[in-house]
Amino acid sequence: MKKNKSTTNKAIELWLKKLEDAAIEADYLLDEFAYKVLRKKIDERKLLDKDRITDSFVDNAEIIGRNYDVEKVVSALITLENKKDLSVIGIVEMAGQGKTMLTQLVYGREEVTRKYKD
Repeated sequence: MKKNKSTTNKAIELWLKKLEDAAIEADYLLDEFAYKVLRKKIDERKLLDKDRITDSFVDNAEIIGRNYDVEKVVSALITLENKKDLSVIGIVEMAGQGKTMLTQLVYGREEVTRKYKD
């Protein structure tokens, strides 16, 4: 019986060692898979960013809901007696809310360019 128990213990130890090796290999494969998924997402993001076309021209017909803001800034710019009195008009909003677009709309207004053409 002692021999049988010893053999069983060795068989269990061998099985546990194989199981541990398999778990380590599975963990390695999962890490490698997670890395490849992340790498693919990053590469796709780079392609999207590369393919994104940006320009500095704004089509007024495509802009909705910014007329009040444009008029307010244009009014502030053209009602000054002396254009040297104005140093900065701050446009402050959260990221992605259209500050650059608003600035481009104001810059493109004829009355602003006429006043500041010098």
